[in-house]
Amino acid sequence: MREDNATQSLAQAKHNDAAVQLPLFHSAELPPAKLLTAEPGDTQPAAALAPSAQPVKQNLLPDYALTRSRRKTLSLVVDNGQLIVRAPMRAPVKDIESFILEKRRWIKQQLAEDARRQSEKMCL
Repeated sequence: MREDNATQSLAQAKHNDAAVQLPLFHSAELPPAKLLTAEPGDTQPAAALAPSAQPVKQNLLPDYALTRSRRKTLSLVVDNGQLIVRAPMRAPVKDIESFILEKRRWIKQQLAEDARRQSEKMCL
């Protein structure tokens, strides 16, 4: 349901050429963890029956406003504590999100710098 709303908003933005606010996190229902136990007839230890111990990579994206326009490149702007992504009209959302993930360190630094500037303005 949530993805449908984001997809609809994205489709509307293509026609309106307006910014779209996408959700902060992609929700994914994870099944409850199972306790692995070795049965008396098992020849393998319980640990060998377990799935790989690698953590699940979650797609944690910050909130961002997406603006599509007649351009050829992706760009990121932090303004007033908001991340604005400018993208070509035909750029797939998957490519946009991977670009955001690649630049997350820069985004975090810019959001912190923007917050610092905002607090300085409030003190004056």
